[in-house]
Amino acid sequence: MNAAQYETQVHKLALDNLTGKTKMIQVLLGFLALAVLVAILALYRGSKRKVAKAAEEMRLKSQSMVEEMTKLQKQVRIIAKDKAQDPDETRKGKSLTALVEGQKLYLNKDISRALIAEMMGCSHQTLTKMLNDIHPGLSFPDYIKGLRIAHALDLIKEHPDLTVQQIADQSGFYSISSFERSFKSITGKTPREYLKS
Repeated sequence: MNAAQYETQVHKLALDNLTGKTKMIQVLLGFLALAVLVAILALYRGSKRKVAKAAEEMRLKSQSMVEEMTKLQKQVRIIAKDKAQDPDETRKGKSLTALVEGQKLYLNKDISRALIAEMMGCSHQTLTKMLNDIHPGLSFPDYIKGLRIAHALDLIKEHPDLTVQQIADQSGFYSISSFERSFKSITGKTPREYLKS
């Protein structure tokens, strides 16, 4: 073998070695690209699930708020109807309303079904039945909220100089946010908007 053939053979081996390394790098790059693609798809699916979950939670909260507003509006209509009638006639023989409304127990922030049942000497079930006889379909918490909002509306009319915080406190609400949410759901305005009108 002469020198030229030897050199050609060496170059050929070097080229084959380089070609083999190039192919190995290409395979590694392919695996790396595939791994990146899989990671991106996993992140996309994960974020898509999070977005879908957040959207579902928002839909459920929205639905819950609409149901709550509907209950409160019904409650205020019932209470407004009762107030429009002769109070003595409306409350005749209605010991529950005589106690809760007559003594304004709804203004107590710690009022509860258990406390009223204890004061009346009856069970929770009896109390619920009494309320259902007077205001069919109205729950005890909604009954109390409706009375509190009606009281707040009276306060606004009688004392327009009171702050929203004072009205909320004097109407039996624990927090101003709860008061504002209930107030807007019933009147369609925030307490501040209502005070300005």
